[in-house]
Amino acid sequence: MIPLGFGLLIGGYTGPIIVRHANVHLLRALIALAAFGLAGYLFVTAYF
Repeated sequence: MIPLGFGLLIGGYTGPIIVRHANVHLLRALIALAAFGLAGYLFVTAYF
């Protein structure tokens, strides 16, 4: 539980800083890629 709290604090502090300086198109593409990857993984584990 404690590592989860540390991750929450570190991510909550550094996340907005990183997003503010990141390229919007690159960030959007990475999020879309991660979403499709997760959807594919969940599909394969559920039906195969």
